[in-house]
Amino acid sequence: MVETNKEQKQETNIDLQKVVMNYLKATQRVFDVVNYLLASERLLNEEEYEKYTQRHRVMPSQQDAMNYETAKEEANGWILRQTMNELLFILALFLDDCRAIATIATWNAKKITGDLQKLLQDERAEFFKMDFAQRIQHLKTKYGIASAVEDHILSIYNTYRTLAGKGGVVSEAEAVEEGRLVLKLRSVLLKSTPSAEGPKPGAITVTSEIGDVVKKFAAGDKIKLSKDEHVASILTGAFFIGSMAESLKKYALQLGVLKS
Repeated sequence: MVETNKEQKQETNIDLQKVVMNYLKATQRVFDVVNYLLASERLLNEEEYEKYTQRHRVMPSQQDAMNYETAKEEANGWILRQTMNELLFILALFLDDCRAIATIATWNAKKITGDLQKLLQDERAEFFKMDFAQRIQHLKTKYGIASAVEDHILSIYNTYRTLAGKGGVVSEAEAVEEGRLVLKLRSVLLKSTPSAEGPKPGAITVTSEIGDVVKKFAAGDKIKLSKDEHVASILTGAFFIGSMAESLKKYALQLGVLKS
């Protein structure tokens, strides 16, 4: 969270790069933990699962204990739900810092008088009354701060609401895009093409590029992602942080409070 010093002029210099790096560090933590869990799941087989569960002599409700396949599916859903929850929590704090930095930049540029700290606190209270989508819209409307992956992040937000509130099953009310709930992710995509040149004509050349992964779920579908798509949701958050920071920097440059 951005803090200000109550000096007489109340001008505050913000290290935007440091702010961004702190949020990317938090996102990297989610990335690493999720990859650990997903990698562990790949190494666990049914025999090992049964051995471990049989060690527990007491269960809350033994007759309702899941078998291996059911537990695996539920675990993947739980991990996905927690991943998106953690990611959106980080992004909510990041959006609030974007708001605070934009307010400070405007304050310094226009030489506004008054209590800056009180203004920031009052604005923060109003900002957190908004839902996630409204906060993104507020930054765009008031300051022109926006991201190229805004739609992607909003689709993650909508997907998380389904995961958290309805057991991951899409309702008819949520399938609003041509009868589908649409999840858009921005990630690094691998492409393979036959090589017509070089020492081995016909060999496969693998290249990488930034692109989108789109998942569509009809009403009644249960939301499931592959491991790569799961990780892509975190990368989408990182792309959002970077692009929003660039837009915020552009706003400060336009105000003249930041030198290019």
